[in-house]
Amino acid sequence: DRDFDQTYGVETGGTFRPKRHEVIGDNWALGGNYEAILPAHFNRAIQSVRISYEDFVFIDMGSGKGRCVLMASMFPFKRAIGVEYCPALNEVARRNVENFPATEKRCGEIEIVDADATQFKFPEGSFLLFLNNPFAEPVMAPVVRNVVESWKQNPRRIVVIYFWPTLPHLWEQAGIFNKLQDAPAIFDTERVE
Repeated sequence: DRDFDQTYGVETGGTFRPKRHEVIGDNWALGGNYEAILPAHFNRAIQSVRISYEDFVFIDMGSGKGRCVLMASMFPFKRAIGVEYCPALNEVARRNVENFPATEKRCGEIEIVDADATQFKFPEGSFLLFLNNPFAEPVMAPVVRNVVESWKQNPRRIVVIYFWPTLPHLWEQAGIFNKLQDAPAIFDTERVE
């Protein structure tokens, strides 16, 4: 935690659990603690998926203080979006985006969204959805349904990287994905050989 934060002049480390009144929507009990992923794990997962980054929007559901969004911005994604239901964490994430060195950013645009994950509207183009085990099944199930519905309305390539996957069966049963690996679980609407 300290190494990443000291290197880039940000504050993404530690753990945090918001109180019920500090979140958007009714899913407080179903969210997990914020805890940032190790940069080496994130980079290994992102680099293992063969995509043209500039054709994809990166989305981190349960983005907390924004570490994954910052790391994604170091790749040439079209956009990087953090979706978080705790406005206090989003304030920290927005400061981190402002303080992150411009020389490290290769991404077109970075956005931090205040939203309950079940209410987020997915972009029309291809996207990579990143999940660091952010919430329980009553939230994950509608997120999966929303992704599937978005794909049915506009079939395109969607990749899901799911760290510490406690609910991979929901993605396996979605009917639109090929599972590429187990840990982290990676799902892709297009089989890449």
